[in-house]
Amino acid sequence: MKILSSLCLFLLATASASSLSQVPATRGLESSGLDQYVSVLRTGDLKSVAAWFNKSGYGSLGQFVASQAGQDAKTVALSLANRIFIEQQGVRSNRYAFVLLQALLEETVMYSGVQTALFSGDTQLTPEEWSRTGRIRGVRVLPGDTIVQIGGGALSSQFIAHSQSQPGIASHSLLVAKGGDRPEILEALIEDGTNRREPYSGPLARFFVLSARTEADRSKAAFATERFIADMKIPFVVQGEPGEPSPLLYDSTMNPARKKDGYYFCTAVVQEVYIRSGIATNPFPVDRSNWNVLNEGSLERSLYQELNITESRVPAPGDALLNPDFAIRALVLDTAALKTARRLRAVIDGFFDILAARPDVRADLLKLFRRLPPMEVRKHEILAAFDSLLVDPEINRLFGASSMQFLKNSRGELESSLPQTANLRQLAFFMIMNNVIQSRALEMLEAYEVGHLKRHALPGELRAAATQMLGRELGKLRAALEVIARSSPARE
Repeated sequence: MKILSSLCLFLLATASASSLSQVPATRGLESSGLDQYVSVLRTGDLKSVAAWFNKSGYGSLGQFVASQAGQDAKTVALSLANRIFIEQQGVRSNRYAFVLLQALLEETVMYSGVQTALFSGDTQLTPEEWSRTGRIRGVRVLPGDTIVQIGGGALSSQFIAHSQSQPGIASHSLLVAKGGDRPEILEALIEDGTNRREPYSGPLARFFVLSARTEADRSKAAFATERFIADMKIPFVVQGEPGEPSPLLYDSTMNPARKKDGYYFCTAVVQEVYIRSGIATNPFPVDRSNWNVLNEGSLERSLYQELNITESRVPAPGDALLNPDFAIRALVLDTAALKTARRLRAVIDGFFDILAARPDVRADLLKLFRRLPPMEVRKHEILAAFDSLLVDPEINRLFGASSMQFLKNSRGELESSLPQTANLRQLAFFMIMNNVIQSRALEMLEAYEVGHLKRHALPGELRAAATQMLGRELGKLRAALEVIARSSPARE
């Protein structure tokens, strides 16, 4: 939903590049030297790039770069990115190393100047399997394959990927339901629960395809996907058109234990299908061995608890990438979407930096947030609350005639995209992210890179710029929470 995109203007605090660059990299990778890598890569000095790899413990990558001496650095970049992808396959069970290599891979691809990069793994399909494939984003996919991805344009996606206590990488997971000329996917979305649908065609920054490593296990996964759809009577839906409601509702608590009651979120669907397949391993093992953590007493844990997510470990979508029992058959990167995702990631980092550095701000926002009851609300209640906002004198005064007209014109889109039920706090939180903060944050961070720095910002520079920007506009965040809290449906 882009219902409130014109509600809130952000001002970027004036700061020198030198002061901003003192903030290291992104959350979870502060000690990685990522900013230094981006700096030396941007100079085009292959000798310095090789030295960085050698110093960081990636001698094979350093040797490869050194062997390219005398070549154009941008020409070398794609070959280097492919080498990084291969190196990454050897560290699948090491979360920190995997995420760092993914960051190095993406920075290298963006530097190369290509629009789209496709990396292929070493798992080969049989001729019979090949005949059953469909094509999604240029990749041949099989029924039962797991897709792990992150979009290029939603701040909430970056929150899902990067808000746990350990580094993350993706915001959504799903299964291939059917191959052929018109492939279908099986996924759980907050809008309408678990359904079959056409593959998403919008921008994706990262798109991974995972398969079981043997033909026998891939066959079991395909059969289990087919049986799950049949047993659960999962309908096929077309976006924007009325259709049969799913029997499986969306689980906003991210707790796989709720599957028995008919509530599923994205990773729970993948997990359940693989449990039913009888394969010895699972992208999201029931023993939680590769699940991300929410450390006791951490900001992340306390925020998730406010959003009614109470478990100490959650199967985040990207965690499937950390199970080496499944092959990464392909990775597709879109550089335009990556640049957008990079800026939005900085906003999430800045949000946590402010909460960590300003206990007074944290307490103030929490007080307002807690005025929203942590309850499931129905679609008609949300629409009634939205209608009350349209006639609220204070919000009309605060945001002006043009913004209010935008809201009125967007009422139909809101009605068609809302879920039948939703957790009110989560809905408000993600609504503020995607529709109050996102559009102007992107605009201001782009202006910072293009207009102020006149170059590709280091990850740490973006993080510091986003932190300062959010700090200057806390009043508008409070106002948005205040209005939503006052207008939210009440229930005894």
